[in-house]
Amino acid sequence: MNSMWLPNVITGCLLALTSCTPPATQGPYDYNRPSEVVTLGHTLQEVSGLQWIGGDKLICIQDEKANIYTIDPYSGVIEDKFDFGHNDDFEGIARIGNKSYILRSDGDIFLSVDGEKAEHFEFEGNKTSEFEGLCFDAKNQRLLVACKQHGNKKKRDHQYIYAFSIEKNAFEEKPLMKLDKARFDPEFKASGIAIHPLTGEIYILSSVSKSILVISEKGIFKQISPLDPYIYPQPEGITFAPDGKMYIANEQGDDTPTIVHLEMKTNHE
Repeated sequence: MNSMWLPNVITGCLLALTSCTPPATQGPYDYNRPSEVVTLGHTLQEVSGLQWIGGDKLICIQDEKANIYTIDPYSGVIEDKFDFGHNDDFEGIARIGNKSYILRSDGDIFLSVDGEKAEHFEFEGNKTSEFEGLCFDAKNQRLLVACKQHGNKKKRDHQYIYAFSIEKNAFEEKPLMKLDKARFDPEFKASGIAIHPLTGEIYILSSVSKSILVISEKGIFKQISPLDPYIYPQPEGITFAPDGKMYIANEQGDDTPTIVHLEMKTNHE
């Protein structure tokens, strides 16, 4: 498993190939100039959820596998793995101490304590909705759950974010946020979500539209940036280190599965 740095010659080729892509330089990240792109092995072809856990390690979840992997983000090497139940369509992960929360595509949450077989908590909203993003909101002691696509066609003009109480192990009755897609992109469909550790802003990936949306902790639109499809062929997982370093995981699709490293710019508006 090789760590693939982007030397000047490769960066130049990428820029030439993507000359029609608007520069993604808004805010504290230059998305189309990553500091590193790490290739993952064949075991991690479909990383759908990602979280930084300390010690410069990441944990991730894969579609269709009830496994949680610990990986070295600089080499892509799997350092640990445990099973938490039966295989299914899993789309997100959040680790809090010895508790691992896993999101299934129908919105249900699975909780595994100390790597044991997971408990199951149902999403009681529209069961035909699709979900693809999960992260821990430490400030409010809850999980944020991003809906990829609402089951009601009349409601698909909004991006929904739900809250799951880790005290009650239950979803709040109403959506936490309802974002009008007309403000940023009607084609936006969430594939990952994370909270910035320094600003509290919420970052939401969209693999479908190849973009990343930033909103305030109150759900106020801040910005949206395009992602170069040559660097982000299928962005599905996102997480931050405490210093603000960002990691984005790409599923294999027709390309190589990778983890993209993004450092915060020293000076930004």
